Amino acid sequence: DADFDGKGDACDLNLFLSIGAFDPLNETANVSSSLITAAATGFFIVQVAEATSETDITTLGNVQEFIPEDALLINSSLTLNEIKAKPFVRFADIYQPAYKLSPELIEAFNANELSNASENITFRVFVFRNREGVKTALQDLGGEVVELDSSTLQVTLPENKTRDIAFLADIHIIDTPPQYVIFNNIARRIVDVADPANPEMNRFGLTGSNQIVAVADTGLD
Repeated sequence: DADFDGKGDACDLNLFLSIGAFDPLNETANVSSSLITAAATGFFIVQVAEATSETDITTLGNVQEFIPEDALLINSSLTLNEIKAKPFVRFADIYQPAYKLSPELIEAFNANELSNASENITFRVFVFRNREGVKTALQDLGGEVVELDSSTLQVTLPENKTRDIAFLADIHIIDTPPQYVIFNNIARRIVDVADPANPEMNRFGLTGSNQIVAVADTGLD
């Protein structure tokens, strides 16, 4: 089971996406049909034969990122059928709205936990291109948008707009902002610094005595 998917080596032609690992020719992804579209946006998931040359890959379009196993996320002027007709292409699909959601959001969506119109949620939205256009579209959905950097937006809007965001064409990834927590208490055990509750864990006899201490700002509010 070389790719550790629990299915054995016979199924090691998987795509590893946010919705899970699956062989697109032999298995159906566990995803809501409401997050699948037939409308092409110019972005595609393409799985190619193992020995495909870089020259062949360039005929598909612009590679946005590489995906295990032997797959690419591309931006292309070709149609889906034209991509599928390439002899080295094993599988191709539109970059589906479902693929944009993080695993946690997919799980919540499938459990119908993102359908409340009166509850707000905050997302990070990573864009391929046209950030201003995406920003306007998010605002049109009623979102409060903050620009984080040249390719990332943060938006707060009702939970039931999750699906609408996923269908915006120029979005790459949607997740929730990370919650940063200081783990000094954990680090203390890793480096074997004195723990009053467990003095036997202090292998090096470090107590911090006679040290000059600096105050460092983590930058987290």
